[in-house]
Amino acid sequence: MARCQELIGEEPIHDPLKQFRNQQSTIGLSKKAMTAKTHRTHKEVDPGTQSLIDRIADDSSLKAPPMPKRPNLKSGTTKSKLQALSRYIHAFEYNHTGKSYFKMSRDRGLKHVHFTAREIIREALPIQCVEAVFLAVHLTAELECLDLRVPLSFKSKCGEAHYRHIVLAVRDASTGKWGSLGISRRKVLAFKEPSFESLSTLVLDFQLSYKQCDHDLVKIYLGLPFPSGLHSVDPIKWRVLKQELTDEWAKRVDKYSKDCNWVREYHLSTGGLPEPYNGTTKEPKAAVPKNKKRRRKKKKKKAPDEPADEEYDPEKYAEEGDEVLGSDSDESGCESDGAVVASDGGEES
Repeated sequence: MARCQELIGEEPIHDPLKQFRNQQSTIGLSKKAMTAKTHRTHKEVDPGTQSLIDRIADDSSLKAPPMPKRPNLKSGTTKSKLQALSRYIHAFEYNHTGKSYFKMSRDRGLKHVHFTAREIIREALPIQCVEAVFLAVHLTAELECLDLRVPLSFKSKCGEAHYRHIVLAVRDASTGKWGSLGISRRKVLAFKEPSFESLSTLVLDFQLSYKQCDHDLVKIYLGLPFPSGLHSVDPIKWRVLKQELTDEWAKRVDKYSKDCNWVREYHLSTGGLPEPYNGTTKEPKAAVPKNKKRRRKKKKKKAPDEPADEEYDPEKYAEEGDEVLGSDSDESGCESDGAVVASDGGEES
């Protein structure tokens, strides 16, 4: 088009969108990272701030911000792979602004989680704990060394305020030991090496880490395990077991770690949760001893000399001088079947 305009002597039309894309490719930033106009919070940006953003976007002398380098997970032990993934997640840095840079919905299924994780990798903006879990789920989707990946949420208390946090609990397929991936303001509340014998010991270590941060861990939540693969469209259940840290909480957590795969299959086939985890627990019926059988109430048998049903006796209710109609006795002088007696000496009809 531009060559044709030059031949006929017309000036070429400059497309501002094309110039913007060319500048975008030279700088190495995406459109969302260069300007706040395309971001969902663009209404909160005042004109003065927007002019500064535009000036930075138009400056070709500025270097692109460093992009976190994705680790190579083709070789190495499970421990080394998880350490490399933890360094990669922390390279995005923690977002202290209190507002997320990405649109996230935890109710849209696993496909949305992978889509958001790709956007986080592409934009390389600071993240919070939920985005870190999205990243961890996406990065570990094809790791065969992990056989279980369960979302683990926390509710802690400091003073009168409550705080929430989430990590991804993972289990090593070869050793059966548990660890975690995530990000937090405090490093002790994010990554844990796969060195815990059970899921309850991992939770106990988090409880001690919360005490180091002057927090009291009040409740934990465990969700359904994530399926392997990048193309799964299974729904996500983030909270299945809601457990307060009271007596015997460790037994319930370890029991769920053994039942979680079965609970996931039950949820996929029925759309609901089995009885121990659906919030409605029924009282078990009392078991009957094997040696002692339940006695059934026997019906009372009637005596043989008593009639089954008392027959109607017309003579029983008749008074003196009355004639009995339809009786079988011969004193009535009438036939027993269909006989009619006239009252005033009349004839039979």
